[in-house]
Amino acid sequence: MSDNYLRLFPTDRTWLPTSEQADRAVATLRVLAPSAQEIAAEVYGMVTFIDQGANLERIGCPACHAELDLEWWSEQMARRDEHDFVTLDVEAPCCGAATTLDDLVYDWPAGFASVELSVLNPDRSWLSADELNTVAAAVGHPLRQVMAHY
Repeated sequence: MSDNYLRLFPTDRTWLPTSEQADRAVATLRVLAPSAQEIAAEVYGMVTFIDQGANLERIGCPACHAELDLEWWSEQMARRDEHDFVTLDVEAPCCGAATTLDDLVYDWPAGFASVELSVLNPDRSWLSADELNTVAAAVGHPLRQVMAHY
């Protein structure tokens, strides 16, 4: 059986909520996804890649929009992971642009964070802009969202 996750995370990859902020955000998500199997806040010990699972279709360069080779991307991820993703800086292989792994154009979206709000099998699609802002207000920081399939 496969699972879908709605994954929300702060726009600042090092920002962490208080436990009260995380609890408020989880409660808000329970209202927005009442049929979800599980809703939780997970704090990681380091910056972590918040991936989209099988929904990854391509990764593009933010400067020239070329499609990036997944082998190149995997090597860059492995190198940064060895140092706990302290830096995400990379040079795009297509045009030499200075960018970051977080600024690459992921189709479907993905990103990096030290905490995530996870909704297992939410029985709904993406949050609307207003809904995302409501959860962001509850947690106290702007959020991004990823729809993952495993």
